[in-house]
Amino acid sequence: MNVIVVDDEPLALRGIGRLVREALEGDGGAAGAGANAVADALPAASAADAGMADAGAAVDIRLFSLSREALAFARERRVDVAFLDIEMPGMGGLALAKALKDIDPDAHIVFVTSYERYAVDAFSVHATGYLLKPARLEDVRRELAFIGDDLRRRDAHVGAEGASAAGSRGSWYAEGADGRRVGGEPCDRSRKLRKVRVRTFGGFEAEVGGVPLSFKRSKSKELLALLIDRRGCGVTTREACAVLWEDAPYSASQRSYFQNVVADLRAALTAAGAEAALVRSRNSLAIDPALIDSDSYRFLEGDPVAVNAYRGDYLPAYSWAEYSVGSFSRVR
Repeated sequence: MNVIVVDDEPLALRGIGRLVREALEGDGGAAGAGANAVADALPAASAADAGMADAGAAVDIRLFSLSREALAFARERRVDVAFLDIEMPGMGGLALAKALKDIDPDAHIVFVTSYERYAVDAFSVHATGYLLKPARLEDVRRELAFIGDDLRRRDAHVGAEGASAAGSRGSWYAEGADGRRVGGEPCDRSRKLRKVRVRTFGGFEAEVGGVPLSFKRSKSKELLALLIDRRGCGVTTREACAVLWEDAPYSASQRSYFQNVVADLRAALTAAGAEAALVRSRNSLAIDPALIDSDSYRFLEGDPVAVNAYRGDYLPAYSWAEYSVGSFSRVR
């Protein structure tokens, strides 16, 4: 596994590198075991690529003080996880993150910064996490544990589909300035437009192909419910936080956690092959109603089965859904 850390401040660079190494080594406890799942879920590096980790760990941690050097490395070697500062001379962390995603869309980006104001921009480049300096070991462990769970879910889903999808698989690649192809990971185009089947009456459940979506966080499931309730209308980070945490003040820690919630939702949909249902723009999040098969949508379209199934119990677990109940009363 290849991990890069990029920061123009030498002390911060070494500090984050040390935290990443300690988090991946683990301490035998639950947190350490979760973080080590990242290494278990990814291909092992060669013996020559041991980097900062010990020879048996098959983890290569590279530290870069210049974004251009990190990018050059990424063009030659796969980068699985990148911990990036944001404000750096030359190419900043946001631009670097976009470039890394262009090379490998599956790369996990975790921003480590002193500034709260870039949280929305981090969301726009599909970052996995957003940590404020000084980062703590438990913060890094949490991010790595989440990444490991994401990779296991994705690999398990792909393995379950097996050879049945082989006929529809292709390969993606990007072509650099020198004409060399980078990437080459298989992608299954047949999975891109799979629908999410949703039940909103009497509870909230979501599945793809008969398999329930798996969420690591309950707030990720609630966020999906909120987006389905909005029926394709965008929700900003601030709006989503105000709904999901009704009584809590809007803060940097809340925004940081929301980034993890979004990443978990994206991971669940991606693992099920329904990532296209999630629509992201610079400062908002929405779902594509055309890729959602919901009893509430069919109700509003006048479907008699859905209308008869409604008992005034729309998303009963979520208090914010009370404001939408009137729409169903008017139809009936």
